[in-house]
Amino acid sequence: MPSFYTILTDVGQAKLANAIALGQTIEITDLAVGDGNGALPTPETSRTALVNEVRRAPINLSEVDGQNPNWVVVEQVLPPDVGGWTIREIGVFDIDGDLIGYGNYPETYKPVLAEGSSRTQTIRFVMEVSDTEAVTLKVDPSVVLATRGYSDSAVNSHNEKTGGVHGIPEGQTALHSGQKASTSEAKQGTPGKFPDAAGVREAFGQFGLGGGSLRSGDINEVVASGFYYSTGNPAGESNRPADADENGYLYVARHGSNGSYACQIFIPYDQNRMFFRRLNGVNGWQPWVEVAHTGNMPAVKATNGYEQLPNGMIRQWGEVTVTTNTQSVIFPIAFPNECVSFQPTHVSELTNRYVISQATGKSQNDGQLALYSAEPGAAPIGNNISLTVGWSAIGY
Repeated sequence: MPSFYTILTDVGQAKLANAIALGQTIEITDLAVGDGNGALPTPETSRTALVNEVRRAPINLSEVDGQNPNWVVVEQVLPPDVGGWTIREIGVFDIDGDLIGYGNYPETYKPVLAEGSSRTQTIRFVMEVSDTEAVTLKVDPSVVLATRGYSDSAVNSHNEKTGGVHGIPEGQTALHSGQKASTSEAKQGTPGKFPDAAGVREAFGQFGLGGGSLRSGDINEVVASGFYYSTGNPAGESNRPADADENGYLYVARHGSNGSYACQIFIPYDQNRMFFRRLNGVNGWQPWVEVAHTGNMPAVKATNGYEQLPNGMIRQWGEVTVTTNTQSVIFPIAFPNECVSFQPTHVSELTNRYVISQATGKSQNDGQLALYSAEPGAAPIGNNISLTVGWSAIGY
């Protein structure tokens, strides 16, 4: 065990643990020195005050040690007009006046000017903590002193960064002259300039991140990879999928630096549907393809029913009783766009005669069919019959 060391007191340990747990900090404000009542004290965690405090003042400097990231170094400057005692103990106090850290100190006499000799003396206190971010050290420049060495170091550091009092090195002009990036410069990442909070939001927003991901209007122009919430469909624009809610979630993946190749996935806000399309260079955006559709059109499993296929097509089927040689079949649901195929599938037997059925027309809402005798050259069946005809239709 070294002869001279510092420790966190019980109060300091408790406050530090509480600060870390709650994401808060403890604020160190003052450093005190004492003479130990004439004897070198042994640091104890239970201590709440110095053995004999002779001076307490705000700290002058605080920093994290460059070699030991868990060490907080606190300094205080003792001016020439204070002293007349031997320093044997030191302590740091927080804003509440509680002793947070305590240590003993090599016996050092601090003279005052009246004794015929005096000096400015710097006292350093090294405090080891588990999380330096949980410790805030408050330096009040209006009441503290700086050492000559610290002042010279600060001036030299400033001059190295700025090229002197009036000069600014090449490459640091924007940083030191405070040149702010415009919105467009922030989005483009213009070198040598810095954006404000609004510029940062715009820069991230173009990639579908943050509040800037809200897009209104023409989504044909959205080619930057990212996630967006797209809203609004200006009059005359058909850039969103047909029959899709105009508000929805948009995912974009881009290939190529100029955005000439990309793909979009659009999910309408109020519909359980998903659409896909591709941007193919000079050919522009290809038509939307519905790749998923659930919930809005459940399959109906019955004699007369329908189902949505994975590719977005709709299949319908059923049976109809035919009493004349021609018959109209009303579909269970109307096709949203077009019926592409309508065909009879089977016909019940007519006594002593063979019958065939033929489709004669179709629309979004219905299909038309006719019955014929299977005998060569025979005329239509005619009226006064009762046959069951099965049918099937495909559309979208």
